[in-house]
Amino acid sequence: QGYDKLLEGFKKFLDRGWFDPTDPTQTWHPINDAILYLQTDPTMLGGPSLQGLAALIGVPPEKIVLPSMHYGLGGLTDQELNVLYNGADILLRPSKGEGFGLPVLEMMATRGLVAGTDFSSLPELLKGRGFLLENRESTIEICCYPGVDIAHDNFGHYRATVSLEDIAKTLKFAYDAYKGNQARIKAIEKYKEAAYQFALYHTWDKCVDKWA
Repeated sequence: QGYDKLLEGFKKFLDRGWFDPTDPTQTWHPINDAILYLQTDPTMLGGPSLQGLAALIGVPPEKIVLPSMHYGLGGLTDQELNVLYNGADILLRPSKGEGFGLPVLEMMATRGLVAGTDFSSLPELLKGRGFLLENRESTIEICCYPGVDIAHDNFGHYRATVSLEDIAKTLKFAYDAYKGNQARIKAIEKYKEAAYQFALYHTWDKCVDKWA
């Protein structure tokens, strides 16, 4: 799911800092109140430690929150899941490839803001309803995904590599809204409402009648 790119992009965002546009001194401040919550197994299902990867990238340990094993292994109730989504300013999905993207739809159903890779199934969910993270490091045309840097994984499938700059810019956009930037808030609210209306149409009952 692109945890390496997620952590690298988050670090790039933290390094940017921010300033209050109403401050006549235009003083830049460090970003001290942003937290990255990772709803996953901290060992990446027996692979490298996420804490170790974050340390290698340079993300301070206090900036990352990982769930307990109970919550990391699917122990969330619907009520707990709703609280978790509503507590987030943005859901970031820098996926290398996505069959559908159920967490994206769940976040939309809470009127939440979502950002995901402009690849695979995510554009169908997010176009006009959230941020699409593009790759601006190179442009390769393979299959039907122009403008996305794509590499083979170990199974021979195509996988996209998301732009770290896009991750950082998108997080900064959401952070500016959190800090009260009215223009950012207005733009994000449009995305949220469009996403919510989309999610209302894609309930289980409606989808199973159409596709099952």
